[in-house]
Amino acid sequence: MTDTNQIRSSFLNQGEICLCGSRIYVQETIYEEFMRKFLAKIRELKFGNPFEASTNVGALITREHMAKVLSYIEIGKKDGKIEIGGGKPENLPEEFRDGYFVAPTVITGKLFLRNQACMQRVNITTRHLTAISVYSR
Repeated sequence: MTDTNQIRSSFLNQGEICLCGSRIYVQETIYEEFMRKFLAKIRELKFGNPFEASTNVGALITREHMAKVLSYIEIGKKDGKIEIGGGKPENLPEEFRDGYFVAPTVITGKLFLRNQACMQRVNITTRHLTAISVYSR
């Protein structure tokens, strides 16, 4: 249900690639279990030097980009609830505290009762922010 590919597709390269998944739509019947497993895997991510093999998440490229990402998170707060992240990582090693790190962020919110409404939302949303939404048949 939740695998490494979902984490990698959302947070690989700090989300700074066009292939980054910005939304995950989850069937209502598996939502609670999915979220529990998904958030647990995110909590296991290690921040730090991208040249170290054990690092999963590095810093963003510039202060301006970090500000842009944080501004998208602020916009996301209006539509949902932050489940994890939303700012500096809590477990950031001391030597990286001044870096441009943003914790992987998951915002939950929308409940889609029809597949059509879900697909319309998929086609109009912007990137740079991971959100989990639910729809049911």
